[in-house]
Amino acid sequence: MKKINVYENRFCFYGAWNRKENSECLEWFLKNVYPKLSDDFEFVVIGGGMSDSLQDRLCSYKNFSYLGFVDDPVKEIAKCQALIAPLHKGAGVKVKVIDALSSGTCVVGTKVAFEGIEDNAEHRLFFHAESADGFVAILNNWRAIDIEEKQAAADEFFARYNKNHFTDLL
Repeated sequence: MKKINVYENRFCFYGAWNRKENSECLEWFLKNVYPKLSDDFEFVVIGGGMSDSLQDRLCSYKNFSYLGFVDDPVKEIAKCQALIAPLHKGAGVKVKVIDALSSGTCVVGTKVAFEGIEDNAEHRLFFHAESADGFVAILNNWRAIDIEEKQAAADEFFARYNKNHFTDLL
């Protein structure tokens, strides 16, 4: 089995970009966080439905790439240091966060992003920020996470959440 590469400075955004709560959070990040970050980040945006105007805006940044819809988004997320989820609206557990955690990928997000999910006990996967300055501080002080750390975090996540299936309860 071929191992994936985990890139030291790659971070991602993932969502259905035709949903207002997703596109607004990306636009908020571009306006309020991105200008305060160092230049060595690479950002990947995953998911379909993005407006032409937001795509054009992303293309104007040298270190952003828009992948659009991909068949296996978890594989792309797993290559990243963290999923960035500056959500300000939404309810319930966010699938994008579950997808990231299942691959051992950290999430940098707001309390809305983490609704209904507990952080891993041993391997810290949640990086909580509510303000632009909070996101900037976390990202500009990021310590790269290697594939072994990601695998250990994913294993712990599955051990905590992959139980009590209906068939196990019968």
